Formats: sequence, structure tokens, C-alpha cells
Amino acid sequence: MESVLSKLCEGLKLTEEEQQEVVVSNEEVIISEAKSKHCFMMMVITDKEANRGALRNTMARVWQIEGKAIFKEVGRNKFLVELKERADKKRIMQGRPWSFDKNLICLQDCEGHESRKEMQFQHEPFWVQCHDLPFAGMNANTGLNLGKSMGEVLMVDTDDSGVCWGSFLRLRVMIDLTKPLARGRVLTLGNAKYWIPFKYERLPNFCYHCGKIKHVTGMCDQLDKGKASLEGFNQQYGAWLRTSPKSIFAEGSQSRKETSQGRMSGHDQRKGDREIQQEKEAPEGREESVMAGTEEVQEAGNKGGRFDSQSKADISCEKRGTSVSVEATLGKEVTEIETGDQ
Repeated sequence: MESVLSKLCEGLKLTEEEQQEVVVSNEEVIISEAKSKHCFMMMVITDKEANRGALRNTMARVWQIEGKAIFKEVGRNKFLVELKERADKKRIMQGRPWSFDKNLICLQDCEGHESRKEMQFQHEPFWVQCHDLPFAGMNANTGLNLGKSMGEVLMVDTDDSGVCWGSFLRLRVMIDLTKPLARGRVLTLGNAKYWIPFKYERLPNFCYHCGKIKHVTGMCDQLDKGKASLEGFNQQYGAWLRTSPKSIFAEGSQSRKETSQGRMSGHDQRKGDREIQQEKEAPEGREESVMAGTEEVQEAGNKGGRFDSQSKADISCEKRGTSVSVEATLGKEVTEIETGDQ
């Protein structure tokens, strides 16, 4: 913090009045900490501006928020969400990743942060499936090592003995959104080497040119400025990185091994994922439709995986192992929203 302040002051000559310090009292700090337990920040990762009204209405319904919820706009596609119940916040944070209009919603907990400017919206947890593993590699230790090569490992999905023989090994990893998605890793077993392809559950829009979910500069570095043509494009990323979420029937026979960073039991996490992602029935008088399909519904397309948001919004969530897209028009208002930068 001091280094940031010193860099800022290097180019400024402060007057005596500007050098005066304003101290925040301990009582105000306590009040702020208590409020932060009910709040989180969210950012819609898209190059376009999100539809604010559709966003607040749709997410409040999909999240099944109890009581009052306030969505306050604090920047372009950034919102401060305040909930009445802490249990709602816990369910929402555990149910990540979420998407709106096929674009990722990156969440940041306000608890433990002193300022919203500290929040970079750079990481989000995903379930990653590791395919084509030899039997000797389908265990918690191998999964942990594979996950560490991608980011912070939150959980490895195995049975009580730490083994998971099946079609794939499943990991929950904190992914850096500004880096290309990992397509796989080379696994060495004795004298043999295996290519282990990765697939991501509930993967939102991402760039097919660079493989990133979030462009730091707002534009893909792999594209020539002012050109978005696919002529001569050697596609290195595509819809094959997506996969359907693991069936809840398969989950019931296994428990999840946590890493040292994990905070929840495998049973509670599994239950939270299902409960959060189930939709409420549409109330009478509200215009909406539910469209069930496969993961192809969520495909980003051929031009970098970016879509514009018009008068409708859709949410991708999982419901008993199938992908469900909820498409809702602006109906009655279920939450409050405040606009304007702060």
C-alpha cells in the first residue's frame, strides 16, 4: 500500500491542505466488516456492456435469493451485491462458476478486502475433467499434481481411498482468467508418456484465438487491430474444451478429497451445487421460457466466442447432469438496483 502511495505522490506536489490526514475510526471499521459479510462484487466478463435490468432480475431468480437483494452498479459491468441473508451469499459463492448471456460472472468476496480497487476479477473456480489417464494415475496425488500446474487446487473428486477409476479424473481448480485455458498436460509413467486432455464443466464464452476467458486490454492480442477475419486462422482452441457436468448419479458413489485450501466437506459441496443450480418455477404473469439442451447450446461460435446482449438474457446452469439455458425477458422487478460510479 505504501509503495502505491509513494508512486502516486512522485508526480504530484501536494499542498499543505492536501497533506492533511483523515483517520477512519475503529468503530467504523467494525461496522464495515460486519456489512462485508453480506456483500460481494461481481463482474460480467464480456467486451460488450451487459443488460443491467436483465442481469439483476435473472440472477436473483436463478440464485433463489431470500429476502431483499440490492445490486449497485460501481463500474462497467461491475456490481456490488448486498444480500439480507449470509446463507444466500455462501450458496452463491460455493455454486460458482455462474454465467449470464453465456458470459462468465466473476465473483469477489468483499470480506477481507479494504477497497473494491483491490479486486482484480482475475480468478474463478472450475471443475476440470482429466481424460485418458492410465489407471495408475487416477488418484488424488496425480490429480493434485495436474491441478497445481493450472492453479490453486480446491478439491480432487475421488472415493474414500483416494482413487477414482473411471472415464476421467475430476478436479476443482482456481483458474486464472487472463491466461489461456490449459488444453492438457503430458503425463510420464515409467518409460511411457501420455497426453491428458482437459475439459471444463460449465465453461462460458472464451476466445477461440488466444484461449483466454478475459482479455486484459478488452481485445484479443492474437487478432490484428481492426480485423476479426478467420482467414488463415489455425484454430488452437474451440468448443471441444467444454463438457457436460458430471451426473449427480455418478457423484453419489464417491466422496471428494479436499486439498489444504478446501473449506467444505465433499458432501456439503455436492449438495450446494445441485440446490443452487435448480431453477424455481416461473411465477404467473411473468414472461419466460426454459429451453433444455446439450452443451452445444452454450457454444461460443467461431468468432472468438463473444456475443452481444440485447433485450433478453440467458443463464447456463446445470440440472441433473444436463445443460439448461434460461431465457427471460424483463418481467416484474424482483430486486433493487442503484446506478452510478462511486
